[in-house]
Amino acid sequence: MIGAGALVDHDVFGRGTVLAVRGTNGDVYFDGQEGTPKGPTRTVQLKRLSVLEASADPAQIPPRSYGVYVIELRDSAELPPRSDSSKPYLYVGITENPPADRFAIHKTGGRTASKVVYTHGLYLRPDLYRSYERVTGDVAACELEQRAATDLRGQGFVVDAGAPGLPFGKLRKR
Repeated sequence: MIGAGALVDHDVFGRGTVLAVRGTNGDVYFDGQEGTPKGPTRTVQLKRLSVLEASADPAQIPPRSYGVYVIELRDSAELPPRSDSSKPYLYVGITENPPADRFAIHKTGGRTASKVVYTHGLYLRPDLYRSYERVTGDVAACELEQRAATDLRGQGFVVDAGAPGLPFGKLRKR
C-alpha cells in the first residue's frame, strides 16, 4: 500500500513524493513538472506508481515526539559549492508530523516553510533519515536535527539545517 511520504516513480511524470492518498488516487509532487503549466503536484492513479521508498505509517508516530527528515535539493548557483558533485544538496529538518506533511508545507510556501526548500526542494530522502529514532522535547529535537546534519556532512553532503541550540522558529541556515 502506498502512503503519504512514499518516494515513487510514475511512467510519465518520473520521480515524486506522495503528499496524500484518497482511495485509488494520490496527490504526488513531481519535481520534474515544476516548469509545466499544470505545476508539480498531480493527482494520479496509485496503480501507475512504483514504490522506490515506502512511507512511515502516521498511526505509528508517538504523540508529542519529533522526527528528523531529509529533503534533496536541486542544484543552484545560490547554494554553496560542493566538493563531491555526486552528492546532492540536502535540507535537514525536524517535525512532529509525518515527513510528507512537512514537505507539503515547505512546497506550498506555508508560514513555517523554508525558503530554500520552497525554491529548491525536490523530494524526501527516507533512506537518509529512517535510521534516526523519534525524540521528545524541543532540545532533544534540535540535537537530533544537528546530529543528522553532522552525520550527513561527514558523508560528504552539503547540508542546510537549523543552527544548534536555537528554539523553534529561530532556526537559521548554516
